Amino acid sequence: MKVRLGLVGVLAAGLALAMSGCLGQWFRPRPTLIIGDPVISGGTGTVLISVANMPEGGLASIAVETDGMTYDQAKIKDVTITGKSGFVVLASEFDDATGKGRFVLANPTGGCEGGMIAQLDFVVQGDVTSADFAFAEEHIDLGSAADRLVTDWELAVGTPYYAR
Repeated sequence: MKVRLGLVGVLAAGLALAMSGCLGQWFRPRPTLIIGDPVISGGTGTVLISVANMPEGGLASIAVETDGMTYDQAKIKDVTITGKSGFVVLASEFDDATGKGRFVLANPTGGCEGGMIAQLDFVVQGDVTSADFAFAEEHIDLGSAADRLVTDWELAVGTPYYAR
């Protein structure tokens, strides 16, 4: 009887371990827009914009509206944006008087499930940190390669992010 209970316990534990390996298929990580820390070299700086875990064929477009991006105009000037990984800049405006920026990027050839999508470059006029850039999730729209808005995504700014 004790042997039989022991065998049933071992089988139950094995089944539980096998089932826990399948849970990763049901609990997908949230799609994430990642704003990297500023990298400063001499009088210029760079911020990389990346994505991770994008659904439905990957990210195909991003629109950052007015108030979607702000920066400390006392420290940062002459901001420009360049598309990466197939993304092209459709429109951009960075106003050094107000410290506000907006832009639209799209990838005409497909989506990006994870990786770098853009690079912000700027002139530095002081000590710049990630706190000198702010991005507002409610003013950013992400579009998938399946022509749908990406919902339930998160914004990661100034923190290490590890993709699955």
